[in-house]
Amino acid sequence: MSDIKQADTENGKQYHLWIILAAIGLSTVVSLLWIIHDGINYQESYNLHLSTLNNLGSIFRFGSNDDPMPLYFLILHWYNGLFSKPSIYLDRILSLICYELLIIVAYLIGRVASGRSFTGLVSALLIAFSPFMIWYGNRATVYSMLALVVALNQLCFIGIYHLRKWGLPGYLITCLVGLALHFFFLAIIIPQILFLIVTRSKLKTPVFVSALSSAILSIGAFSVWVYYSLGHSGFWNYLPITSKPSATNTFIIYFQYLFGFQSVTASTLIISLWPILVILALLAVQKYIRPSESIKYLFVSAVLPIIVLFLLSWIWRPLFLSSYLIICLPSFLIFIAWYLSSFKKRALTIARYSLMAGMLTMMVVEIANWRLALSQDYLGLIQSKSKHTSPVALIIKKI
Repeated sequence: MSDIKQADTENGKQYHLWIILAAIGLSTVVSLLWIIHDGINYQESYNLHLSTLNNLGSIFRFGSNDDPMPLYFLILHWYNGLFSKPSIYLDRILSLICYELLIIVAYLIGRVASGRSFTGLVSALLIAFSPFMIWYGNRATVYSMLALVVALNQLCFIGIYHLRKWGLPGYLITCLVGLALHFFFLAIIIPQILFLIVTRSKLKTPVFVSALSSAILSIGAFSVWVYYSLGHSGFWNYLPITSKPSATNTFIIYFQYLFGFQSVTASTLIISLWPILVILALLAVQKYIRPSESIKYLFVSAVLPIIVLFLLSWIWRPLFLSSYLIICLPSFLIFIAWYLSSFKKRALTIARYSLMAGMLTMMVVEIANWRLALSQDYLGLIQSKSKHTSPVALIIKKI
């Protein structure tokens, strides 16, 4: 009997593998068709220019106002060196590769966090069908790579709680890489530190100390770079500044994770269906399933960074950008996957496949209206530094 069960499990894993490969193939075809359109934004143009400079030291003296960290430009510099004629479209292929790898990592996170390969499958499909992720997966910017490193970091962090040997070393490496890619990765590490402290009883003391030390060491290394860059460049003073976010913005970002950048009419129509979500939630809670520590962490990492950044935007400096907030996308979609796959109610089964169908539909709509997505790349309006220019969405500046 155990042999039969093991055989069924292996067959199920192979079945899931083929579905994931099909989803990757579909997203690749969609991306390659979309990647050749002429909607080039200022970030892509600047990234290409900076990465093709012959003097590598220029990357350390001139950083992007959108991302003062150097690692992405160094990677792009080495990557473009492989081609005789670098182009934005070749740089977009690099982002596409990171996006496809993210789908695989999402499967691993869902499987390890829940202990069920089906949850991993749903996680991979939600990432593959997310119009928001597809949009950034086709731009020659840091954000697709950042989402991949965030997911790898979360996989290693969860691996620590599951006593995986690769958990601690992988966590330290991904923390360092993530902070070298983008300073907003700090919004991932801080909730992890809080989560470690709150759940320290779940870990052995040496493991807890090692994980906490890795996080603190990473922040220390990040502080060294900030201190250096403040003395050698001024681009920290020129970060994009958006209008202060409202409570609606925090809701819209989750909407965009699922359905991408849509028109006001389409967004309003979808949001008006919120009572259905309430009914489904009530149907689900009739049978309580205790989430594991890993699932609890995914929920915290999907919510806490956005709350912190919302408060920070009001207290210090408005930086509530949809591109920056891509750091919460993997954990949010994987948590949704766990929720929709952990209950066997028929209503939630219908909801699961309806959500995927809706995401695929919105993907097509977003592709057909890509200029709308280009103009909504930021949630808020970028504040113009000129007194004679009205605030505009900085992302619509094209070559």
